[in-house]
This record gives sequence, structure tokens and C-alpha cells, in this order.
Amino acid sequence: MSDELAARLRLAESEQTGDVEGLALVRTLIERAESLPASGRARLLARAEALLDAYRERPPSSVPRPASAPDESAWRDALAARAHARPKRVCAEERSSAIVSEIRASAATARAAEQVPEAAGPYNGAAVAARALDELVAIAPGYVGSYIAWLEDLACLADLPAERRTQRPKAAARRSRRDP
Repeated sequence: MSDELAARLRLAESEQTGDVEGLALVRTLIERAESLPASGRARLLARAEALLDAYRERPPSSVPRPASAPDESAWRDALAARAHARPKRVCAEERSSAIVSEIRASAATARAAEQVPEAAGPYNGAAVAARALDELVAIAPGYVGSYIAWLEDLACLADLPAERRTQRPKAAARRSRRDP
């Protein structure tokens, strides 16, 4: 059936009648049907055959040409109207923070993969953590990026110098100051 359908498609393309884009879609469906099992192939070829019949009967689409070249003021007015109708641009802060979190996530997964020993088994803690990070990055890179940023902030807190607490006076010393 696919050979017969392909021959009908070639005939329609050689006649240059019908919807060109639609015929290209039919060609793609026929090519995809070749890689499917029998049940899927039959359904896809039936759909391609129905579309081929519909697209052969459609008149070819043509783009109308302007009668004369428009003057520049009309173009400027049209562009100005389009610019005013366009919605405001989105703040780039959200996009840039998403990109930064994706970069952090990919760097973290690379570091986690480096920590896995060469002879690690599937249940090695570092191997499990690296696989989990890989899967999380594929699902939600923004979440992993913000989580890694939080962990890096915690690691930086460990590097800060510890504050010395002043020792409180002992209870006996406080009593002696109150009672002269």
C-alpha cells in the first residue's frame, strides 16, 4: 500500500496541482510509516491516503502580489502601529535567573559525576547522587540550580570566622554585685 500511495504522491507532485505544503506533509507521513510496526503503519498510511485525496483537490496556494510598491510613509505608519500594538517586553531578569540556575545545575551535575569512583557499583552513594541530579536536571533545571545555590550559600557560611561569645558572669558573681 505504501508503494501505491508513494506513486500517487509522486504523480500529484509532478502535476504541480494541489496544496504543496499538504503534499509535503503526506510525504513525511509515508516516510514515518516505514519505521512503525504493522498496526501503526496501517493507521498512518490510511491517514496519509485521506490527506492526499484532500490536498490534491485543493487549489494551489498563491501569495497575492501588491499592485504597486507602497510608499515609505505607509510602511512607517504600519510599523509604528504594530509597535504600539505589541505587548510590553518581559523583564529579562526572570530569563537570566533561569539561565543562571540551569548553568549552576549543569555544573553541579558535572561535579557530582566527577566524584563518582571509577569502580563504583550501582548502589554507591556518589553514583546514586549523580544519577539523581542528572534526572532532576532533565526534569527541573531551575529547581536544581536554586537548590545548588542554597547549598553553596551554606558551604560559604562554614568558611566565615566564628564569633566569640562573651562569657556571662557566673551566678555567684552576679549575686555579689547586687548585694553590697
